[in-house]
Amino acid sequence: MGIADQLRSVMRDYTADSQGQTGIPQEQAIALMLAKYENVTALLDGFDYSPFFTGTPTVCVSSPPQWIIFWGWKMDNSSLSKL
Repeated sequence: MGIADQLRSVMRDYTADSQGQTGIPQEQAIALMLAKYENVTALLDGFDYSPFFTGTPTVCVSSPPQWIIFWGWKMDNSSLSKL
């Protein structure tokens, strides 16, 4: 049986019209990615996350929980939490 029949079926449904636009436009994807990147860098502003990229596997695994603790502390001490 294999997957050949399934692939043929999918290709019949995947018309020439739909092949022209797969996913979202590249410009839109890049804009969204940059916006999300800015959000993350703002959340981690002031935190040294370089060990995540340069550390041992153990250090890499322990880094994200530290980010969460840092972010919680940052929010507790921000002017936003006092509103």
